[in-house]
Amino acid sequence: IVQSDEYRALWPLEIADDAKSKKRWNVVVDGKKAGGVYAVSLGGQVTGFRAGHMAPGWQGAIIIDDPLKVEDAYSKTGRSKANRKLVSTVKSRKASPDTPIIVIMQRLAQDDPTGLIQSGGFPGAWECIEIPALIDDAYVSGLPEQVQGQVVRDVQDQDGRYSYWPYKEPLAELLALEATDRYVFSGQYQQRPSPLGGGIIKGDQFGRYTVLPRILSRNVYGDTAQKTAERNDYSVFQLWGLGEDKRIYLLDMIRGKWEAPELKRRAIDFWNAHRAYDHKVSAPIRQMKIEDKSSGTGLIQDIARGGAGQGRIPVTGIARVTDKLTRVMDVVSYIDAGWVVIPEQAGWVKDFVAECEAFSADGTHAHDDQIDPMVDAINDLLAHPASDWSRWV
Repeated sequence: IVQSDEYRALWPLEIADDAKSKKRWNVVVDGKKAGGVYAVSLGGQVTGFRAGHMAPGWQGAIIIDDPLKVEDAYSKTGRSKANRKLVSTVKSRKASPDTPIIVIMQRLAQDDPTGLIQSGGFPGAWECIEIPALIDDAYVSGLPEQVQGQVVRDVQDQDGRYSYWPYKEPLAELLALEATDRYVFSGQYQQRPSPLGGGIIKGDQFGRYTVLPRILSRNVYGDTAQKTAERNDYSVFQLWGLGEDKRIYLLDMIRGKWEAPELKRRAIDFWNAHRAYDHKVSAPIRQMKIEDKSSGTGLIQDIARGGAGQGRIPVTGIARVTDKLTRVMDVVSYIDAGWVVIPEQAGWVKDFVAECEAFSADGTHAHDDQIDPMVDAINDLLAHPASDWSRWV
């Protein structure tokens, strides 16, 4: 870009011949190097290179773009790592106390790098510029006068909010995004992240059914406890179906503290209880999917080996590669959008909803065993569907 005719027409620069890579290049003035650019990831090597010079006037800057990845935002370890990099490494790369640091990022959590700066954890004379997706007259009145007149006041919602850039982000689309996932929207779009506590999963966002649509596919999802002590989680098996309306339905569930061989018997009995089907209204159970870890690994192997009176049960393991909070945050938008439906009446549904509503970011909730297989079902049937099951029923 910097060597294009268009760029040089605005900023005539001469690039040194000794280094022209995207990550490292220098500018030449009067035959001498007069500065340059060094680009590296936040976790890359920055020692040995300083921004700016020990001289008066403008001498360069440190520009940091998106120092925290979205996938690390729900991990306290990931957030802490990004914050440590800012404080321990980036700050020391200033050649002069006057060398500015510019951080450009979307807000992802209250204690993300911007939150660290705003709370005083990264000392300095910082100026914060927030550009939310939905703005109102109060926000516009705080802008410089020469900017206020350029704001396009498009259609407003009932709270008097309008899009900051209606040509690119129409109000209707922004409101739909906000309704789908308020936590993500408040951070990434409004730059005001909400605290992650309880209330991540809202019980009133589940759809409710009394009559089922035609079910195109059914699977059993299982989560087994490591131990059966009083304080440990339960083992859970859930039957989920994909409806012809493209929503998923929790059809049945069992939950208890079982050790082998009772754990295997419970899993097989649950499968057999739902084996029968009428192809006019439902589909056969296609698989039993269990977390491939701890007691789940042994259960997968036991069921795969079969046994007297068991019949054939296609069983497969599920590898969960991210932490529980990240997995929940990745799928909660499907719940908020009404794509996940539970019974209006069932003996277990009240406890299921209570556990979902109690789920917290800091792990202070008592149990979350019913949440894991639900997340697996959402991932399997909604987020990453393997097939168009309507061809098979």
